[in-house]
Formats: sequence, structure tokens, C-alpha cells
Amino acid sequence: MSFLSAAARRIARTAPPIQWLGLIVLAIAITALLDLARFPSSLLLGPLIAGVIFGVSGASIRVPKDGFLFAQGVAGCLIGHALTPSILTEILADGPVLVASLIATLTAAAIVGWGVGRVKALPADAAAWGAMPGMAGAMVALSQDYGADSRLVAFMQYVRLACVILTTAVIARFLFGVTPAGPAGEATLIGDGRMLAATIAIALIAPFAGRLPWPPAGPMLIPLVIGALLQGSGVMTLTLPHWLLGLAYALIGFQVGLRFTRTIILVVVRSIPAVIAGSFALIILCAVSALLLVLFLDVSPVTAFLATAPGSIESMALMAIDAKADVSFVLALQTLRLFAVVLAGPWLARTICRLAVERPAP
Repeated sequence: MSFLSAAARRIARTAPPIQWLGLIVLAIAITALLDLARFPSSLLLGPLIAGVIFGVSGASIRVPKDGFLFAQGVAGCLIGHALTPSILTEILADGPVLVASLIATLTAAAIVGWGVGRVKALPADAAAWGAMPGMAGAMVALSQDYGADSRLVAFMQYVRLACVILTTAVIARFLFGVTPAGPAGEATLIGDGRMLAATIAIALIAPFAGRLPWPPAGPMLIPLVIGALLQGSGVMTLTLPHWLLGLAYALIGFQVGLRFTRTIILVVVRSIPAVIAGSFALIILCAVSALLLVLFLDVSPVTAFLATAPGSIESMALMAIDAKADVSFVLALQTLRLFAVVLAGPWLARTICRLAVERPAP
């Protein structure tokens, strides 16, 4: 422990540019190893793992808020590039089944939040907010407004997100046999200069959208809608060269990974096993919901798993593109859940909190 503490102090004292250089080099090395192992979404996994290593080692650097919002904007453009008008058709045609799957996912999240709070691994209010699937940033902000410890909520949210991303990549690789499809953008480094400039301009809307109270996930959804409409109408073609996609993946991975600081780990060290167990329990319960989609709808297992996985909408959509899944279906169900969590999350979290602290009558 003293060795780790000394190493953390040395990293924390290192100048931020040197920390960034080390983080980027480590991320590139891990990404290359994952590529050799033919893991899907290595561009996201490599930076995430590197970010966790640096975060718990005492790194003081953080992804600038506008940089992360820009990455969400690029993710929105990438999804819009692959999206077709069939998403609305998907929601309308499969509405009852999608709603049933959505209810199953929220019920699973409620059970996990109740369980973590009941065993007192975390305070009941933090466990309730931390169990809400997707929209990690929104849940952290809302939890603070309702008096919960936002650090603990963020810890549970980002542990689950990391578990979802890692588990999804492993399952896609070894269970479904998915190998890297390569980035879904342009094969060239630059592409059409005018279209690239227009695409970047659309992605740059995201930092401004992040300051709006509505819609939820606006930094990703607004560029997605604008890009999809412009491309669908023939006005432009969204151009996403590999370097731009790599930058977006890296910023999202670093944002999640660097959240795992040594300070928060020490605060919640005793709750780590329960939080990880709860995260995997939620993944398993959502996988059961995915099985129902496979049985009742004509979707592939990997599509159903990504559609129900309790991760962030941008990470699941990016992984769906990389895994050659049905992006429209994944985005349809993830979008429905996104709005359901934002609208019903506060009420559900308060209900979970109340049930977790209630004692049975003697």
C-alpha cells in the first residue's frame, strides 16, 4: 500500500502535459493489444482501461467538459451516419415488446438498487440513484439535488458502465463471435474537406446543447438528429475519418476511466464487491430481457443484448456499429429507456430508497 501511495504521489506531482502523454501512450499500447486479440470496440476499451489505471494511480488530469461533449457530438454524427428512418418504424411496429423490455430493465435496476441499499454496501439513496441504467451524468446531478452523496452515485454508475462495456466486448467476441468491423467512418484520413468541416461543425453543437435543460442526452441526440436529417435529405454526407472517430472514442473512454480516482476508491473500498456484484446482476437480468426480444422479435442475440445492456446510449450505439448489429433497433430501445429514466428516475429512486430502509414489522 505504501508503494502504491508513493507512486500515486509521484504521478499527481507530474505536470499535466506529461500525465496526458503517458495516458495516451498507455491507451495506444492497450488498444494495440486488444486489436491483436481481435476484440471489438478496442478504440473505446483501450482508453477506458488506461484511464482507470491512471485514475487510481493518482493522476490529476480530467477530460474537459466541452471536450467530452464534443465527443458525444461526434458519436451522434456517427450514429446518424449509420441511421435510417427505420428507427421510428421499429418503435411503432415493436412498441408493446419494447415497452415490456423497458419495464423489465427498470424493474431489474430497482431490484439491484434495493439489494445494494438493503445490505448497506452504500447508503440507500446513493444505491437507488446509482442503479438507474444509462444517463450517468444526469443521475449524478439529480442525486445531488435530492440530497444523495453524488460521489458514491458516480462511483456506482461508472463501475456499472465499465463492467457493461468490458462484459459486452467479451461476450461479443467469445459468445457471438464478433470481430472488429473497423470504424464506421471514412476509409481515408481526411475525406471530403467540405463535408468533414460540416460534420465537425455539427458535432461542435454538442457543447452548447449540453447547457440546455432539455432534451436529455442533447449533446448526442441533437447532432444525431441534425446530421441524420441533412444526410437523409441529400444536403450533405456525414464524413467521419478514422482520426476523428479515434479522438471521440478516446475522450469517452478517458472520461469514464479517470472517474475511478484513488480517493473515491478508498472511500468505498468495502462496498466494491457489492457494487460489482450488483452491476453484473443487472447485466444478467438485462440479458434475460434480451432473450425475450430474441424469442419474440426477429433480432440477432448481439443486437438484443446491446439494446438492453444497462450502459450509456453513446457507448452501446458505438459498439453496435462496430459489432455490425441493428443500430436502429439498439438506438430505438436505448432512446426509449433514456427518456423513461429521466422522467421516472427520481420517483423510482425515491421508492427504492424508501423500501431499502424500511424494516419488516415484528
